Amino acid sequence: MLVTNNLNLGLHLEAKNTGVRNRYIQINHQNLTKMMVFDVDNPITLYDWKYLDIPTPNIIIINPRNKHFHMVYLLSDQNFICRSENARLKDILIYQSIYRELCKRLQADSRYVQKIMKNPFHNYWNTKVIHEDTYTFEDFAKYIDLKSIASFEGSPIRSDESLTRESEGRNCTVFERTRFYAYSCLKNFNFGASTEDSMNFYDAVFDYAKNLNNEFAIPLNDREIKSTVKSIVNWTLIHFGNASEKQDFEKKDIWGKKSRENSLRKRATRKQQNIKEAGKLKSEGKTIKEICSKLNRSQRMIEYYLKEYKKTLKKHNQTKQTLERIQNSLIKRIHLQFVISDMIGLVESLFLFVFISLLLDSS
Repeated sequence: MLVTNNLNLGLHLEAKNTGVRNRYIQINHQNLTKMMVFDVDNPITLYDWKYLDIPTPNIIIINPRNKHFHMVYLLSDQNFICRSENARLKDILIYQSIYRELCKRLQADSRYVQKIMKNPFHNYWNTKVIHEDTYTFEDFAKYIDLKSIASFEGSPIRSDESLTRESEGRNCTVFERTRFYAYSCLKNFNFGASTEDSMNFYDAVFDYAKNLNNEFAIPLNDREIKSTVKSIVNWTLIHFGNASEKQDFEKKDIWGKKSRENSLRKRATRKQQNIKEAGKLKSEGKTIKEICSKLNRSQRMIEYYLKEYKKTLKKHNQTKQTLERIQNSLIKRIHLQFVISDMIGLVESLFLFVFISLLLDSS
């Protein structure tokens, strides 16, 4: 099975008895889909799915750090999806329609290819088993209209290219082909010996990936291509290039630490702006749906922004109270200083009066 403990380092093959110790594992065979898995990059509480009009999931695997999760539906034996040359196109279309509709309701990543999943047996994740029975297409039909698909009649013959892209998806196709190209062309750039060589190597790999991406009917966006190419270039330079040691490679980092810091700073600024804007709209009496439309964010993100806004108000009130206490304390001290100053002046005047009186008496 394909496994990894860090997605940035790529995947590798391991036997199942040892592979299950990794954080990420392969769930579906290349030619057979047994599980329907959704990758949702929004914070979730355990029972949020109840409000989305979807079937009860079998398993939810939650990332404890950001509350993002993988949601799993187990398919029954009769509805396993074959993706080999003997596949039934009708079954694949039904499956895709169900998956697409549930993706919309969950606001899940529609580009996720269901090949690698968070390992439900790994202690790093919070795994919850909610439902134990498997699902058939008829079970999903209670929630999704499949009438238009049931009458479809198409050819069962599929090209090898179609099979490859169907089984791997756009991301996997770009990644697999581009990495082998990078391995073979690294020698043409002096194995990344200098920063200029590394930059030229990156440009060549990026051009290859971009041309490959343009072959798809619906290409991936440039951000995804750049992310994939950076991952491939980094790994190739570390393992096959002159930057064999990680420390040595970090000195030659061709994108630089400053750009990453700027990116993080921009994200934090944008987040704070969204939190303030969501709180302002809520105080104006806007509904959550209206705020979602205004900020172009999901309902879960708006709820998260409003929670953060309440925390900000609470901190603001605490700070305000602290400043008021300091102000009152300063006012008391100033008054006390004036009183002490007046007393000192009175004592000085009294002392001067007594001194003058003694001088007059002595004269």
